[in-house]
Amino acid sequence: MNLMTTASDQSSAEDFSANAGPRLRWWFLIMAASGVVGLIGWQRWWMAAGFAAGAAMAFAGMLHLERAANAFSAKAAGERSRDSVARLAIGFVLRYTVAAVIAYVIFEGSRTAFYGFVGGLFVPVAAMSCEAGYEAWSALRGKL
Repeated sequence: MNLMTTASDQSSAEDFSANAGPRLRWWFLIMAASGVVGLIGWQRWWMAAGFAAGAAMAFAGMLHLERAANAFSAKAAGERSRDSVARLAIGFVLRYTVAAVIAYVIFEGSRTAFYGFVGGLFVPVAAMSCEAGYEAWSALRGKL
């Protein structure tokens, strides 16, 4: 086994890692669509609608977290970022306020839809688990 990595091996590993964000978004969309279709077939459409609303809220949160991480890492590296810390903090608080209001409205309207909404908030966890599994499988297959 050769422990020395060549420049092309390192480049392909960096390319693989750089594509993790778009792959994660695809995993997210696949998991969300599968959840909605499964809930339509298994439960009532109210739960599927709540799940879709929760998944949309989680997707917005995931994108905001990515922007915040990029802005903070740029600030730590001494680079300028188009997003200020105050703007990101306000967006963070506003996002959770909107999520709480939506959850309350859904809860008051239908408990079934509320359960779907809460389930949809966990779609990023499923997407990240799929991405982690894909990366582990790729590493074991020698693609990295």
